[in-house]
Amino acid sequence: MRVFRLRIHSDQYQYLAPMQVADWPKLRTNGYPRSAGWTPPAVGIAHPERPAGDFFNYYGDSLITGPGATTALSRFFATAGELLRLPCAMDGQTYGLLNVLECVDCLDHARTQIAPDQASEGHQHITTYAFHGGRLPLRSPLFKLPETCEVET
Repeated sequence: MRVFRLRIHSDQYQYLAPMQVADWPKLRTNGYPRSAGWTPPAVGIAHPERPAGDFFNYYGDSLITGPGATTALSRFFATAGELLRLPCAMDGQTYGLLNVLECVDCLDHARTQIAPDQASEGHQHITTYAFHGGRLPLRSPLFKLPETCEVET
């Protein structure tokens, strides 16, 4: 089985940003359910001069999809977690914030390569992932790792 990692390019494409700075944490996901008390923050499109992609997220732990991608990927999202509606008054569209609840302990620590993060003092990041094949989720093609669930999807 091949495993792919989603990467964001918020420096090249549009992304959604909350209208209030205090609402940034509402766009972060960490693998815990949120749909019961979900109140979407007011969001706008950051850098409308840039091209629009299918993904509108700024943080690596969150996956925000445009209306077309939300529809196209909805069956995968349904097995991975909860899709939180994110209406945008700027363009009248509704985006989807995927809160991945599938968090699987499948990282092979002996074969995974970790390096210091040059951008932040004292932090490390995974440069090469290795997985225990028998532990990969069968139900969902999208999952998070306990080791990185608060920083990437």
